[in-house]
Amino acid sequence: VERELYWEACSVSMFSKQINKFINLKTAFEKKMLNHSYSDAMVILDEVKSRFGYSIWWIENTISFLEESEGLEKQKAFSTSITQNEDINP
Repeated sequence: VERELYWEACSVSMFSKQINKFINLKTAFEKKMLNHSYSDAMVILDEVKSRFGYSIWWIENTISFLEESEGLEKQKAFSTSITQNEDINP
């Protein structure tokens, strides 16, 4: 157990800058959504995808963003495109 904890601590330490950047972007996105600053929120989503690639967080928050900012039809179209995207769902 001790070795596993050491390995985990080393892994987190190695990626601490990336983790902190993601947390900062996530927090900024949440604030923009609460303030209905949708264009700024979209910029943040684009940056998250650009820096970190596809992730569950990005997909879930893009779905929420689209439903809130552009409506259910845009959200459904995005959800369909994600399931057909070979980069995500080979």
